Amino acid sequence: MKDYAAKLTVSEKIEQVVAVEVHRDQGPEESPKHSEGTVQPVSEDHAYLTALVGVEQQEVWLGMQYMGEFIWVDQTSVSYTNWASGEPNGGPDWNLCVDVSPATGRWNDVSCSDLYGYVCMMKQDPSLDDHHPPPACTTPYDQYIAYNDGCYRPSNVTKSWQEAESTCVNEGAHLASVHDLAEDAFMWVLAQEISVDDAWIGFNNLQEEQVYRWSDGWPAMYSNWDNGQPNASVSACVRVKSANGRWSAESCDGVRPFICKFYNGTVPTPDPPLTGRCPDSRWLDLGGGYCYLFIKDLKSWSDANMGCLQEAANLASVHSEEEMKLITMATKNMQFPLWIGLVQKSHGDFGWSDGTGFDFTNWQDGQPSSEEEQCTEVSQTSGLWNDGICSNLRYSICKILKIQDHDPTSNNNPTPAVTTHSPGRGGGGLGAGGVAGIVIAVLFLVAVVSFVGYSFVQKSKKVQQPGILSFSNTLYSADERGQVNMNITNGISEA
Repeated sequence: MKDYAAKLTVSEKIEQVVAVEVHRDQGPEESPKHSEGTVQPVSEDHAYLTALVGVEQQEVWLGMQYMGEFIWVDQTSVSYTNWASGEPNGGPDWNLCVDVSPATGRWNDVSCSDLYGYVCMMKQDPSLDDHHPPPACTTPYDQYIAYNDGCYRPSNVTKSWQEAESTCVNEGAHLASVHDLAEDAFMWVLAQEISVDDAWIGFNNLQEEQVYRWSDGWPAMYSNWDNGQPNASVSACVRVKSANGRWSAESCDGVRPFICKFYNGTVPTPDPPLTGRCPDSRWLDLGGGYCYLFIKDLKSWSDANMGCLQEAANLASVHSEEEMKLITMATKNMQFPLWIGLVQKSHGDFGWSDGTGFDFTNWQDGQPSSEEEQCTEVSQTSGLWNDGICSNLRYSICKILKIQDHDPTSNNNPTPAVTTHSPGRGGGGLGAGGVAGIVIAVLFLVAVVSFVGYSFVQKSKKVQQPGILSFSNTLYSADERGQVNMNITNGISEA
């Protein structure tokens, strides 16, 4: 069991300090409904909970239960919800409680008899000193705050981005990089707690204007751009907006607070190995770690996505100008534009359907232009991007990692055993039942893949639904509240 404390803003005028305990592998009978308080995150509060659960990396119970409608069991009013896509979706016995995912911070209604960890909350005496100081890292980073495997130091001293990076480097660190939802939530909570407004982080496009990179060398695996970002067509650096935790690109010369991060680990190689082969002759090897399949059948985005999934691939994501140029060289003689995997997730922000970071843009002038146009097509001649209606018919590009074969000269693989079976003794080969089972399994797999391809865009069309590819802050924006309705799932309304 670990104890945590945080200042949770309950309203503009009232603040309370709460102690939160996370318990592992407990059943719902010991869930927060029996505690003095109930975790009901509002805005920053939910970011704190997301960061906390991200440390534990397990689903935990919240103090919400279905009693004709979803209520907090401590009888406080429900003014905020954060349902996952398609939730709440009910159950056969309507004995439903609510858990939160460590990966997305989203809520799910499940049977109260399921077994999860849980989060308790209780009021502290405001006259007492905080007995839960943030954990410090070891020397020489004892002025840094520990979270998971990283160490973080927010600074209220305002500097340009380059000056801030130099300060962090002189301490053996870099401006902070962010790699998942939980870390992003932690960074925002940290900035709120220390009152660091709109702090610099390490994301920048100083090497290439169209490609954003982390100053510590980590690959861009996660992004949380604010609406209409990144919009800088010149050299830009990124700050975390205090108002909603999202990222905004601007001139690196402005002076701002900043957050340093130290991580004692090896930076992974950004690109996959260049060795390997493509699945078959239909695929094109452009010289990198991936292969590309150009589909010249006109399809909607959803059908194109399904086609790539059936190839065990994804609609292409693009992460550099060089990669885009190579793709354009391969498409310049084609007749129609091509779908790629970039889709609009919520309130105008975009993300790649394969889950990779949104670190490169190549929009035509004036694009993207409409929240109704939620999928992205690439010009076959110029390589520039345009947002389009997802039902439009276009060619498409699939992308897959190269296959890494084992060394055929190696003798490390054991020789497979050879067995013989007499007719009628069974076990030797596939009978009619076995063949039928395989056929059924294959048909089921195709149906599942088809559903995934269809449902991805259907979910993305709910503009008020934040996607799980980033820290989409409809869940953290102070001016939005959830609607609780068993018949209307995931209602997020503007307050």
